[in-house]
Amino acid sequence: MSLFLTFVVCMVVCCNVLHAQTYNFTAVDKILEDSLAVLGGTGPDDAGGVCLLIHKDGKLIYDRSIALPGKNMSKTRLLPIASASKWVSGAVITALLDRNILSLDHTLSQYFPSVSEEKRGITLRQLFTFTAGFRSNLGPITPCVEDITSTITLAECVDSVLSGKLTTLPGSTLNYGSEGMHVAGRMAEIAFNNMLPSGNCWDSVFTETIARNLEWTRTSWDVRGLYNTDNPRIDGGVLSTAEEYLKLLVMILNRGVYNGRRVIGAEWIDTMLADQTQGARISYTPYLGMEALFPGVSSTRYGIGLWRERVDPVTDTLLEGASQGRFGYSPWIDFQRGYCAVLALKSNSVTSVYPSYMKLKQAIRDVLDATTSVSFADDSAEWRTIGTYDVLGRAVDNNATGALFVVEQCKTSIRCRTMYR
Repeated sequence: MSLFLTFVVCMVVCCNVLHAQTYNFTAVDKILEDSLAVLGGTGPDDAGGVCLLIHKDGKLIYDRSIALPGKNMSKTRLLPIASASKWVSGAVITALLDRNILSLDHTLSQYFPSVSEEKRGITLRQLFTFTAGFRSNLGPITPCVEDITSTITLAECVDSVLSGKLTTLPGSTLNYGSEGMHVAGRMAEIAFNNMLPSGNCWDSVFTETIARNLEWTRTSWDVRGLYNTDNPRIDGGVLSTAEEYLKLLVMILNRGVYNGRRVIGAEWIDTMLADQTQGARISYTPYLGMEALFPGVSSTRYGIGLWRERVDPVTDTLLEGASQGRFGYSPWIDFQRGYCAVLALKSNSVTSVYPSYMKLKQAIRDVLDATTSVSFADDSAEWRTIGTYDVLGRAVDNNATGALFVVEQCKTSIRCRTMYR
C-alpha cells in the first residue's frame, strides 16, 4: 500500500472514530438538575421544566427534558420564546436580502415618503441593530408594539412608532429596544408586495422564506386556536418548540442549507453573522447587567437577529452567536466547535437564568473539547487501543490478522498505527 493511501485510510479511520464517539454529559446533566427550580420557574405561568437539545455532526448528541413535580416538559412543547424571535425575524430579513427584495441600506424615506426629516435616512441595518435612534426598552415605548391584545395592524402600529421622536442620532448609539424591528417588519411587508393586508402579509413572507423551507408546522406568530394577531411583534412574538427552533440553527450552522435544500445563500449567512452595528456606542443592552459576573460581555454587539457573544479578538470572526429571550429561552450556535443548541424554558426572569445558561455552555465546551485532535507521533506518552480496522476502514476484532490499522487514544488525542500480523 502506498504511503499516501496509508495516510488517507488512517485519516478516515481516525475521523470515523471521532465522529462515532460518545460524549460524557454528566456535568451538563448535573447543572440542569441543580438549576431546575430556577430554569423551570416558580410563577403560575412558568413552564415548570426545561429541555436541552444539542446538535452536532448532523445528529442530536444530547436530548433531555426534565420538569418539576407535577409539571411536564418535552422538545415538542410550544412555548413563547420572546426575544429568541429576533433570530427568526432576522432570518426572514436575510432571506429577503438574498432575494434582492430588501437592502440593508434601504432607508425609511423609500418606504414611508411622508416620514419626518430626522428619520428619512434611517436604514434597515440600523432598524435591525437597535441603532436607529428609537426609544429603548428601559422606558416606555409605543404601546401597540408590545400590546398582545392590540386589534390594529402592523402598518397602523408602525405609523404610531414613526410619529414619535428619536432619542439619539441615527447610527450613533446601540440602544436595545423593540420599535426599530417593528418598523423593519413593515418595510419587509411593503417590499414583498403580495397585496395581502398588513399582518397577514408578514405571515406570508415568513412562511414563504423560512417556515416552509424548515418544515415548520407549529412555529409562528399566529397559532390556531391559541393566538392570532394582525400586529405581530417582530422582535418577540413567536411561539415555537425546541425541536422546530433547532432546525433554524442547523440551517445557519450549515451556511444556509437545511435537509439538502438551500434556504439562504451562504454569503448572506455571513452577512447575518457579521457585526452590523458599525461602531455605534453601546448605551443599553441586556448584557450590561451581567458584566460583574462575566467580564467582557457588556461589549457584545449585534448581527442580523443575533448577539455576537464570542468573537475572535484578532479577526472578529464569530465564534458563538445567540438570541436569548426574556423568559430564558436560549438558542445558540458555537461555530468554533460546530454545534448548535436550544435551551427551551419559560421562567419568570432571564436574569436569574443567565448564570445557569453560561455554566451550561462552558460545561458543553468542556465535553466537546475532551477528544478533538488526531496525532501520528509522540511515543513517550501512554496510549491505549480503542479500535482495530482493516484496509477498508471496517472495524475488526483485536485479534484479526493481515494488514491492520490500530487506533489509540492518549488523553485528548488519538493516533493511527499500521501493522501486519
